[in-house]
Amino acid sequence: MLADAVERLPGIADRLRAGGRVADVGCGYGAPTIMLAQAFPAAQVTGFDYHDASVAAARKAAAEAGVGSRVGFEVAAATDLPGGRYDLVAFVDSVHDLGDPVGALARARGALAPDGAVLLVEPPGADGVAGNLTPVGRMFYAVSTLVCTPNALSQGSSALGTLAGPARLSEAARAAGFGTVRPLDADAPMNLMIELRD
Repeated sequence: MLADAVERLPGIADRLRAGGRVADVGCGYGAPTIMLAQAFPAAQVTGFDYHDASVAAARKAAAEAGVGSRVGFEVAAATDLPGGRYDLVAFVDSVHDLGDPVGALARARGALAPDGAVLLVEPPGADGVAGNLTPVGRMFYAVSTLVCTPNALSQGSSALGTLAGPARLSEAARAAGFGTVRPLDADAPMNLMIELRD
């Protein structure tokens, strides 16, 4: 699913196959970071998370997956993303957990290599409440209300809110300075996938 989304970002998969750089922001226990490393073995992949225990767990998971020698993990807040010239910056189910999503996206934009891209992977929220009154939407409302939104609010005061849809995500991306905000038609019924570029 994640590799398929990257393949739909024009030019990015080829850059990763040639040894490009990836930052996975809000990597948690490292599952997306590891998936990207497995899909693009030549790429330099680093996961970042502000929670040190999650970073420790991610390092262990990478070692168990056999990619520990070529995947890095660092403790860093999304708004303080270290380094630069990343061909791809991914936020996999993480931007809705951030207290300053616009600040995090602006920092990601500043860390991109020329012609690089940001990939947002988020729950499949609709833009209005009525569109979320489905079995999946109700589940995500519950999770977001109990976990994601309180976590985001604990970090700042500009969280996206409960189950943000494409319009809210696009608004945040444009506020961060992105000129291109394009939904990806990927085979991922449980996710929205959006490409961001200058």
